[in-house]
Amino acid sequence: MRKIVYLLVFILLVSILGCAKVVVEDKTPVSAYKEPAQAAPAKEPAVQSKYAAPTTTIGTMQTVSLSTDDNVNLVGSFYPGNEKAVILLHMLNGNRHDWDNLATDLNTRGYTVMTIDLRGHGDSDLNWMDFKDADFKKMTNDVKAAADYIYLKNDVTIERTYVIGASISANLAIMYGVTDSKVKKVVMLSPGSVYHGLNPLEAVNDFDKPILFVYSQLDNYAATSSRTMEKMGKGDRTEIAYRDSKAHGTEMFKEHPELEKDIIDFING
Repeated sequence: MRKIVYLLVFILLVSILGCAKVVVEDKTPVSAYKEPAQAAPAKEPAVQSKYAAPTTTIGTMQTVSLSTDDNVNLVGSFYPGNEKAVILLHMLNGNRHDWDNLATDLNTRGYTVMTIDLRGHGDSDLNWMDFKDADFKKMTNDVKAAADYIYLKNDVTIERTYVIGASISANLAIMYGVTDSKVKKVVMLSPGSVYHGLNPLEAVNDFDKPILFVYSQLDNYAATSSRTMEKMGKGDRTEIAYRDSKAHGTEMFKEHPELEKDIIDFING
């Protein structure tokens, strides 16, 4: 009888120990484990590009279509602003985007600005390489088309206009400016006594308002032409002459970034 009791006790102990082993033993394969879910890391704030357009620009730039008096279709960039307007004219084989930096800066300061692709350039009709002198002379119609747009199709009444041109367009700037009573000042970058039949001497002599001449002293033709024209006419004549430089037209901005401020000071003065 006692042996039977011992045997039952032994069996009971074995059963208890076996159950305990099942509880503590973990037979789940390693591959079945998963990392506990974690919250997604917070995103870093977006960094604004340093090339983003200035938020202080008065009006969003608009690409506009123009038609000249002799029925040539032109494309321009128009920046709405206040009652003071600036027309910017590019060099031969250039385009309106050569002026993007100055146009944006002027518009940020409140000016209404127009840049155009002259006929035969950029997005405008024709090809300047096919032009003869008579064709180049018709470019004055392009400047008039730009002025007509800002005078007639603008929400603001323009009271004063300033025309800035480089190289051949320096000649265009004064040749148009003398015909428009709203043009109060002209800036001529690297002008020439004659470029492709465009002779500005008579216009310079007749323009009785301020002109700023800008040239490099080693750019011989532009330097000689500028010095000649400075002595002509009754209006104020101002010059900026860069020593030891051959830079021509808008290329002068690359060597002399302060030129942009000098032009703006001249207009504001």
